[in-house]
This record gives sequence, C-alpha cells and structure tokens, in this order.
Amino acid sequence: MSSKFISAITIVVFFIMFLSAGCGSREEEQTEQQGGQQAKAPTESGSTPQSKVSEMPAQQAMPTGGQATQEQLAAGGLDAKTEQAQQALAKMNEGKVVEPIDFHRLKELLPDSVQGIKKSDSSGGRTKVMGMDIARAEAKYQGQGDPAFAAASAERAAAKYLSIRITDMGSVSGPIRMGMAAWARAEFERETDTGYERTTTYKGHKAMEEFDKQDKRGAFHVHVADRFIVEIDGINMSMDTIKKSLDQIDLNKLVSYASGQ
Repeated sequence: MSSKFISAITIVVFFIMFLSAGCGSREEEQTEQQGGQQAKAPTESGSTPQSKVSEMPAQQAMPTGGQATQEQLAAGGLDAKTEQAQQALAKMNEGKVVEPIDFHRLKELLPDSVQGIKKSDSSGGRTKVMGMDIARAEAKYQGQGDPAFAAASAERAAAKYLSIRITDMGSVSGPIRMGMAAWARAEFERETDTGYERTTTYKGHKAMEEFDKQDKRGAFHVHVADRFIVEIDGINMSMDTIKKSLDQIDLNKLVSYASGQ
C-alpha cells in the first residue's frame, strides 16, 4: 500500500474518530450524571446499598473472571465506536452505504502487459477500518532497457518500471472522498524547470498528471464515476507512454460497476 494511500486513510480515520468521540462523550456524560444522582440517593439506617452488597462477593470470588469481563467490555466498547463511526460516515455520504467491488474483479482489469512490458507481480485486498470499506488491486510491470543504447542514451538503456492501482473507495464515496482525491475537485497547473503537475481530463473523467524530467518519473491519476481512482506511475518512460498504458484499462467497466451492473 502506497504512503499516499495510507496517509489519506489515516486522515479520514482520525476525522471519523473525532466525530465518533463527540457522540460517545455526550452519551458518557449523560450516564455519569444519572449514576451521580443514584449515588446521592439516601439509604435506610446508613446501611450499605443492597446493590453494593451483592457485588462484593462476586468481586472477591472472581479474581480471574473479572479480567475476562473487562475484555468483553472493551470489545463491546470498540464495537460501539465502530458503529458510531459507520453512522457518522453514512451521514456524511448522504445516508448511502456502499459496498466495494470484489477486489478480484478489479484485478481482472489489470492487463498482463503494457506497452511491451510484462506484468511481474499483482496483488489485491479489501480494508475495513472504523466504518470505511475499501477495495484495491495493483499490478507491477518491469521491463529491461536495451543495453545497445548504453553508450548513446542512458535513458533508453535503463530498466523501465510501471505500476497500476485501482481503488474502489466504496463507503467513502460521498463528500468525505475529498480526503483521498482532493485534486478531483480542483483546477491547478504548476511548472518548474524540471517538471510539472496539472489537472486535466481523460475520456471525460477528471484526471491529474505529474512528471519529473530530471528523475524521469511520471504519474497519471483518473477519478472514475465519482468512486474509483485509477493510478499509473512510471519510471524511465515518457508521459505519452504512461498515458497509453491507461488505454488498456476498461474504464467503462468501472462505470458499470458504480451503477450496480
């Protein structure tokens, strides 16, 4: 999983935890107030409340059982926090709960080779954390350069690397997706002596491209159907080659997945 992807998830998780903590703190405060009122209630003849008396033997007779009870309570608290996060996330997604596509179906969209470079590795998975549900598939491609050009062109002699990632943001498909693809709602263009980055479009979809001429690294990201993110990163290849690699991804299939087909 890339560092950008992990950072995006981290931001979203902390945001959800913040909202959930707010809900939980209000409930805890109400519980404490009710408990305080019960504690202040008078007892007859100054005797120990019956509830306290019944608790004492159980506590003394269960030196090890208490630990199990605490673990169960902790698990129950975690489930409650997760449920609160799911409710908060659904509210931010305008009440929608979206199940991500099976990551195996995303892997099927990854070609065996791109621009003459064969696939060297592929992976996929599904991540569920704090109410978020995300599926992802990735393929890596590696091609050797031509040693015959070593003397004349180091660029053509160097090995070429390419990676393609498809992410289904699933339950993060509402406004909260801004934490993972802010560029999809922005317009910008920046250029330096060694490279550039700018937003653009690709076959009607919002996209972003960036290229570093000095390091010979480029990236092209596409936001599809307000839900999927397709990312292509290349090393030792031109931006034209990176874009042509994207032509081998069936974006229409992603659109159909988003519509439930």
